[in-house]
Amino acid sequence: VLGAAAVAVVVAEESVVVEDAAIEAALGEEGDCPADSDPAACWLNALQLKAKKESDTVAAEDDSANACTAGLVGTVRSFAPDCVDSCPQTCPAMAVAINAYMTKGGQAAARPVICQHKTEFNCFF
Repeated sequence: VLGAAAVAVVVAEESVVVEDAAIEAALGEEGDCPADSDPAACWLNALQLKAKKESDTVAAEDDSANACTAGLVGTVRSFAPDCVDSCPQTCPAMAVAINAYMTKGGQAAARPVICQHKTEFNCFF
C-alpha cells in the first residue's frame, strides 16, 4: 500500500522539482532567498509554500470538483492517467498524502496519512 502512494508522492514531487519555472515562480511569490541561505532548502521551502497555497485553493473549490484532476493529484494523473483513473476513490486520500508530504515533512508525514487510508490505496493492488 505504501509503495503506490509513495510513487504518487515522488512523481508529484519530481514534477514540481523538475520545473525550474515553477521554482522561480514560487520564489518570486515568496521573495528572494537570503544570500547566506542554502539554495536547495530555500527552494524546497518555496515549493512547500506553493503546494500549501495550491492545496488551500483546491480545498476551497466547489465540492463537485474532480479530486483526480485538480491540484497535485491532477499533476500525478498527467503522468499516469490510466492508473489514477482506474482508482478514482483514492484521489481524495492521495491529495491529503501529497499535501502532508509536501508541506509537513516528507515521507515521515505522508506515511501515517497513507496508513489511515489503506482501504482507498488497496485499489492500486
